[in-house]
Amino acid sequence: MNSLVQSLAPKFTKLQVLSLRQDRPQLEDIAVETVATLCHDLRDLDLSKSFRLTDCSLYSLANGCPRLTKLNISGCSAFSDSALAYLTSYCRNLKSLNLCGCVRAATDRALQAIAYNCSQLQTLNLGWCEDISDNGVTSLASGCPDLRALDLCGCVLITGFDFDDVAEALLLEDVFALTLV
Repeated sequence: MNSLVQSLAPKFTKLQVLSLRQDRPQLEDIAVETVATLCHDLRDLDLSKSFRLTDCSLYSLANGCPRLTKLNISGCSAFSDSALAYLTSYCRNLKSLNLCGCVRAATDRALQAIAYNCSQLQTLNLGWCEDISDNGVTSLASGCPDLRALDLCGCVLITGFDFDDVAEALLLEDVFALTLV
C-alpha cells in the first residue's frame, strides 16, 4: 500500500479527494507524507482505521494540505491532541472532521483548538472519545457556530454541562443531528 501511494502521488498532484481507508492496517507515515508533499489541492481525505500512522502524518498534512475541508481519521488511536491542535491551526477550512475512536487525539485541549481554529466546522464525530468533557463541548459551542451534526456517543465524561447554554450557543434549532448516547 505504501509503495503504491508513493508511486501514484506524483502522477495525481491535482487530486482533491482521496480515500485510503484501511481494512488491514498497512498505511504508514511515509505514504501520507508523500501525499501531503505532492497533493496540495487535497480537500477530502479518509485515513480511517490507519492504526500505524503517527503524529508525523498530521504534521505533514497541516503543512502540505491546508485546503482540507473534510478529514476522517476515525480509529487512528496513535495521534496526540497536540498534533491534532497543530493540524487545525493550518487546516482552518475544515467543515467535516471524524475523530471517532481517536482516544489520544480527541481531548478537551484539542476541542479548544478546533473551536478556535475551525469556525466553519459543520460536522464533528467524537464517538468513543472518552477524554472529552463538558468543557470541551462548551468550547465547541462557542467557537463553531456552523456546527450541524455532533456525535458524542460513548463520551462518558459528558455528564453535567448546562445543556441550555450549549443549545443556545449552537442554535440548536439549526442542528440536524446530535447523538448523546
